[in-house]
Amino acid sequence: MRRAGFKRDALRIIRSRRGLAIPVTFLMLFVSLIIIVSTTYCFAVIRIQTRGALLKASAAKQNMLFLKQAVEDVAWLPSSSRVVCFKDYGGVFTVDPEARNLVLTLTNGSSFSATVYNSSVGEAVYLLPHTEEVGDLFFLEGSSAAIVNDSSSAMPQVYILPTVNGSEVVLCYRPFASSVSAGESDGKPVNVFRIYVVSFNVSNGFQARGKFYVRVSAVNVAFTFCSYEFNSSISSLGVQSVLDGVETTVWLPVTSNEDGAVVNVEVVTCYVRLLKMEV
Repeated sequence: MRRAGFKRDALRIIRSRRGLAIPVTFLMLFVSLIIIVSTTYCFAVIRIQTRGALLKASAAKQNMLFLKQAVEDVAWLPSSSRVVCFKDYGGVFTVDPEARNLVLTLTNGSSFSATVYNSSVGEAVYLLPHTEEVGDLFFLEGSSAAIVNDSSSAMPQVYILPTVNGSEVVLCYRPFASSVSAGESDGKPVNVFRIYVVSFNVSNGFQARGKFYVRVSAVNVAFTFCSYEFNSSISSLGVQSVLDGVETTVWLPVTSNEDGAVVNVEVVTCYVRLLKMEV
C-alpha cells in the first residue's frame, strides 16, 4: 500500500512539472518571437530610411545638373536669366563666390612666363543628406583638368566630393583656351589666344535648406587684353591653369617665322550671379 501511494505521489509531481514547463516554453517562444519581429522591424525602418536618403541624394544630384544647364543657357548673354527650383532633399545648398582661385599663366616652359589672370571664380555646392554610401571622387560631368582646349571637352565641372560631413555635389567652371592666326604685324605673324572664363564671384554668398529657388543671371561679359612679342621662331606656347590647387597646362600652336611672332592674349570672362529668391 505504501508503494502504491508513493507511485501516485511521484506521478502527480511529474505531471505538475510538465504542466509548469508548457507555459514557460510558450513564454520563451513568445519572447523570442517579439525579439525577432522587433529586430526585423528595425532593420526594415533603417533600410527604408537609407533608401529614402539615397533617393533624395539622387534627386539633388539631378538638380545640380539642372542648375548647370541654367548657367549654360544664360552664359555669354548679358541680362538673361533662369530660375531653378530646389525641393527639400534634406541637404544644404551653398554658394561661395570667393572659392576656387584661378591663376592663368602664359609660358614657353622655360624662360618666359606671364600671368594673365588671377581671381576667384566661385562655386555652388549641395551637401547631400547622410547615407552609408560615401564613395570616391566621381565626375558627373567634366574631368579633373584645370583647363581645356578641346571643343569636345566641357567647361563645367560637376562632381561628387566625399568629405568628413558627407558627400558634396560641386558645380564650378574651368577655362577654355583656343588659338587662331590673325595676319601679320611688322613682318611677324600675329596669333590670338582667347581664353574663356565663367565666374560666380559676383554672387552674394548664401546657404539654403528645404525648398528654395535660385535665380541664375548673366551680369556682364568682360575682356582683358595683353600682347607679347617674340624675336625668334616658336611653335607653341602653354597656358598654365592653377584652379583650386589643381594644375593643368595646355599647349596652343603658334605661327611664326625667322623674325618671331606676336601673341595677343584675350581673356573673356562671363560673370554669372546665383541669387536666392524670396518665395
